[in-house]
Amino acid sequence: MFFEEMFGGMPGGGHSHHGMGGGDVDTEGLYKELEVGKNATDREIKKAWRKLCKTHHPDRGGDPEIFKKKEAAYGVLSDKEKRSLYDQGGLEAVQHGGVGGPANFADLFGFGGRRQARDTGPKKPAAIREHYTVTLEDVFRGGERTLPVTIKAADDVDVCSRCSGRGQYMETVRRGPMIMQTQRECPRCDGRGKSYSNERNVKKDLEFFIPAGVKNGDKITLHDEGHQLPDMPRGDVIVQFKVKKHAVFKRMGADLAMAKELTLVEALCGFEFLVKSLEEQQWFKIQSEKGQVVQHGDVIKIEEHGLPQKGERRSRGNLYVRFSVILPQSGSLSADAKKTIRQVLGADKVKYEMPNQALNDTREIDSGIRVKLIGLGNRPDLNGTAGVVVEANHKPGAHAVQLETGQVVSVPEKMLEILGDPVEWRSGMRVKLTGLSNNKELNGALGRIMTMDVKPGAHAVKLDNGKVVSVLSHLLEPYESNAQKKKNKKKKADANKPKATDTVEELVGEIIDMDKEVHTAAGIGHNNEDDDEEGPGGEGVGCRQM
Repeated sequence: MFFEEMFGGMPGGGHSHHGMGGGDVDTEGLYKELEVGKNATDREIKKAWRKLCKTHHPDRGGDPEIFKKKEAAYGVLSDKEKRSLYDQGGLEAVQHGGVGGPANFADLFGFGGRRQARDTGPKKPAAIREHYTVTLEDVFRGGERTLPVTIKAADDVDVCSRCSGRGQYMETVRRGPMIMQTQRECPRCDGRGKSYSNERNVKKDLEFFIPAGVKNGDKITLHDEGHQLPDMPRGDVIVQFKVKKHAVFKRMGADLAMAKELTLVEALCGFEFLVKSLEEQQWFKIQSEKGQVVQHGDVIKIEEHGLPQKGERRSRGNLYVRFSVILPQSGSLSADAKKTIRQVLGADKVKYEMPNQALNDTREIDSGIRVKLIGLGNRPDLNGTAGVVVEANHKPGAHAVQLETGQVVSVPEKMLEILGDPVEWRSGMRVKLTGLSNNKELNGALGRIMTMDVKPGAHAVKLDNGKVVSVLSHLLEPYESNAQKKKNKKKKADANKPKATDTVEELVGEIIDMDKEVHTAAGIGHNNEDDDEEGPGGEGVGCRQM
């Protein structure tokens, strides 16, 4: 039996009652499991459960078996009906649905085949759904966060007598020998069914835990933290995670991938570079093996330096680094240098392998990213012009870009250079208007965002002259004063160097064949196709697309 396996049988000690078989049964064990008294309120039980989660949850290094016991105990004591059965007849009563009568055990615990539905009492209010953006650092570390939500609360409820709280009624019309029934909205309550006295919005901060290894789209439910309305159980809050793209690492399940450019000298004679880890105050010093020559497109694997697997924090994925070898620019080699290179690297001096195998570009361009046009032969006047991608991949291999001049052009991906990640707009942000074609006099005007998303893709901006305008986000760019730019530039430079208190871990990876590599799944029971990309099956970094 489920509870017998979970809690080791039906002990007879402690506060007891006579059970179905006539013997003493334990009605205190589950309370002890949650470390609360038998008279604990629902809120005290929930508080105790959260406290135990912080210690015993497997994502925090707890024992999975101990956590299962505590989770099962909470499953009973947090449910009024199951708790009442347990208080009367212990685990056996919960298992059989009552002290003296049989009920379906699977119904109580939400598993088993399909069967006739039974009245479960008042329905909960609709769950509040929130999206929470996490960084790849959050995915690696996990941890507690706070989420502000707004719930509905009221003092009392008035049920409409016309529709009995249903919000609709059946209208019966006789037409000759026929009787027609039509369902209509109740005119007395305007379809609400109920009205509440002193109904109000209440703001509260919820604490929740980000599981290490969480994936894009994963959800957690914060039970009984939602709307609090009379004659209804407390509602829930459902939090869905969105994983923000990282500037260096790309996720493939629990594996991480990154790209690195090497000079010809580094590829031939050895390389060494620093990469900031997702772990706080931790850096990787990645270096070549002795005598290793790196080919353009080579990938090395560094084992167990990826993300933790969800559900098994101690198990980690791998880190993959793909190299691009950059040759000297035209005209930068002197005649003497070329002569020396021919003597040293001639086909008669060293061994070459020419696979003639095409490798994919590493760049990834999405809508909202700022870019610069480069290498245009038919429109050299546009080279160096900056803009924003307004529609990525509007046709194969090309993106629609709105330039700072206001012009929208279609540009092949290979002729775009990424200038920065998509901007995360927020109320109060200083912005500059750019690229307006209908109000060109406002180009260059400064202001602050007052209200977000006043209409799809547009924000209300209060200009420094007091005028309020609605501006599409791709016609805005964040504004920084010269002092702020200088400060942020120094901050960014400092972030790319280890601090004196940081740890630098020296790593060496082996060159592997990515076509034969099997990636580490994001979590136990997941498949190795998991990634944080959108679209069917994900459009993440494939073996040849890092």
